[in-house]
Amino acid sequence: MASWDVIVVGAGPAGSMAASAVRPGQRVLLVDKRRVVGHPVQCAGGLSAQALSWHGLKPDPSWVLVPIEGIRNWSPDGTSSTLRMKGYEVDRARFDQALAARAQEHGAELRLERRLRALSRHDGLWRADFGAEQHEAPIILGADGPESTVARLAGLPRNTRLFLGYQYVLPVREGMLEPWFELFWSSALQGGYTWIFPRGETANVGVGGGGFLKPYLDAFCRAHGLDPEKRCEINAGKIPVGGPVSPLVRNGIALVGDAGGLCNPCTGGGIHAALHSGVLAGRAAGQAVTAEDPAQLAAYEARVRREPYAAPVLAKAAEIFSTLRDEEWSFLNGLSRHRLTREVPLSEAFWGLLRHPRFWHRARDFYRLRSAAIIYEQYGW
Repeated sequence: MASWDVIVVGAGPAGSMAASAVRPGQRVLLVDKRRVVGHPVQCAGGLSAQALSWHGLKPDPSWVLVPIEGIRNWSPDGTSSTLRMKGYEVDRARFDQALAARAQEHGAELRLERRLRALSRHDGLWRADFGAEQHEAPIILGADGPESTVARLAGLPRNTRLFLGYQYVLPVREGMLEPWFELFWSSALQGGYTWIFPRGETANVGVGGGGFLKPYLDAFCRAHGLDPEKRCEINAGKIPVGGPVSPLVRNGIALVGDAGGLCNPCTGGGIHAALHSGVLAGRAAGQAVTAEDPAQLAAYEARVRREPYAAPVLAKAAEIFSTLRDEEWSFLNGLSRHRLTREVPLSEAFWGLLRHPRFWHRARDFYRLRSAAIIYEQYGW
């Protein structure tokens, strides 16, 4: 049996960043159940420039597909508003592989095709059973996605509100798409939306939310001049939209990224939160190992709950999204239609409600959505 200072389960952005952030010289095992890091893809690939700069990462042509100007939100009535925020459409498999390679450069050992089967305590250490081999460590970081095996085996809370994302990679004509992420909101998706993310000669075209997604996506594609039968790839995955689980830490185990519900529940965007929570978890783990006190891992939870992506108003906003009617989506989008920001002055919102008094009963909900939009703009996607 091999002994380590920290075992990180899951080699996505959260796990690889956590493995990189543990202190130099500490023994870190980074494991993943997949044969190849990043496959299968379960993401639309949107990444803000802010998410990279926060973590000292630079865009690399090996995984950047297209630079993006920002986000364009489409209402059910066909009108749109824009949020100008620079970013990138990335090749998620290559991006994940680059982060895993970075973790190895920082000293982590990467092992693939290791599926966690059991966790048990022995003499103050966690023993992780991967079937053919066992490993032990005082600290385990669960970065293994929204249906975390680490959380289940350790008795930690798991995500209870999950959306399904379903996506095609489709060929597009030259000049067909502008460098914007296009989001199309509809009450039919119970708080979800459809999207078109340009990739160059192809686009990620997908849907996330509740209901029967494939028929909805096929109809959406045809309505936008795209043939779903010409898809060259299908991606699917689950998206946590209920906010952070609680607690995130117990007895030397911490949940990171999607495993802890750490993403923007309004949009399901999780790369930024994965990168940042991974760094925080790795640093806290390194400190706990140095102090020989796994209880110090609790510092990770205290810090992460102060971060924008963990703000309770975001989870509340996601709940409100699921209740909005089409006319309410259109009203909200109309308030910011001519702005390059989603932060609408309260006076403008007030006069909008005066002009449309049938929405007065939702004023409190609309205010919460405005608060969530401000956080979203400050934090990025």
